[in-house]
Amino acid sequence: ADIDEKKSKVEFNPPFNKPPNFVAWTTTLNNERPLFIRRDKCTVDDVKVRLQADDQRGSKAGLVAEQVGWLALDTSEIKSKTVQATGSTAKDITGTVIAEAGDY
Repeated sequence: ADIDEKKSKVEFNPPFNKPPNFVAWTTTLNNERPLFIRRDKCTVDDVKVRLQADDQRGSKAGLVAEQVGWLALDTSEIKSKTVQATGSTAKDITGTVIAEAGDY
């Protein structure tokens, strides 16, 4: 993800039944300056995320993109301790998607 004011949309496929819990983190450390991950309100379909440089530490010039990992989890949909994970999604025993992960 580029480090600027531009937001990137993370789309959930399939969508959740309720807005999930969402966490994001940088999976690369290409810059020495601290970065903040900001997000908008999470919906059942997507969330918008951006990386923000620590403005107290100087110009954004020279900063390079970072990879961002994320996890969306709806614990209210877990109906069993049996969870099936396939690719980037996890489903409970009823087939309901309870988690999705990815990067951008």
